[in-house]
Amino acid sequence: MRAAMARGGRLFGAISVVVLMTAPWWWSFGLRLWPMAPNCDRASPAWIDSLVGLAQQSGYPGFQLAYRQRNGQITHCAAGWASLGFLPQRMHGDHRMMYASLSKTFTSVVALQMVAEGRLSLTDRLVDRLGVQAPFADPRVARITVGQLLSHRAGFDRQISPDPMQEERPWCPRQPGQLAQRHLDFAPGERFAYSNLGYCLLGGVLEKMEGMPLDHVMHNRLFGMVGEGAIRLFDGDLQGRGMAIPVFGDA
Repeated sequence: MRAAMARGGRLFGAISVVVLMTAPWWWSFGLRLWPMAPNCDRASPAWIDSLVGLAQQSGYPGFQLAYRQRNGQITHCAAGWASLGFLPQRMHGDHRMMYASLSKTFTSVVALQMVAEGRLSLTDRLVDRLGVQAPFADPRVARITVGQLLSHRAGFDRQISPDPMQEERPWCPRQPGQLAQRHLDFAPGERFAYSNLGYCLLGGVLEKMEGMPLDHVMHNRLFGMVGEGAIRLFDGDLQGRGMAIPVFGDA
């Protein structure tokens, strides 16, 4: 009898462990199927339910929306979830959203503004702008130009070498000297390869030229009309800071 009870206890423990390990998956999956009731600061538009349905079909856990009517009135709406897991949070209009790679558009606009102002040239060498000194582990690094960074032709290919921007604490942009130790995946200008690192380094150039963090540069040049702190760089834990937790791919 005791042996049977012991076996039963072990079986219950094993099942509990399996449930706990898989719970985040089935809980998150269930939340995605839960109705994404929209919440608007004014009367909800008639078409918002169609947009909610499209978001669910596309696998998005939540979204924010702001739109301007013909009379100039602006309405803010949010639907779904800002974070998944055991302690999910409903999406609200005051949650901060990650721009992710959309920030490359802002970076390129600022860079081209400086080119138009005559302060920056597409042929300027990256190492000169960042003040990175030889020797270089790969001599081709010295040939990378601002134009090649803008066009994803600087020699970085994340399909060949790991993307340092996916690390918990990437060396770019705070340690530009690490560029001297980098080996390129192809000669600068040879071909196209989408690069997070390239745009991070370009952002470092803009920071150095303006003498301030990149989010301050963007605020001064692009987003000043929407108020202080509307956009900011973030480096750390997203939880508990009013941030919507991003979901990438099938995660």
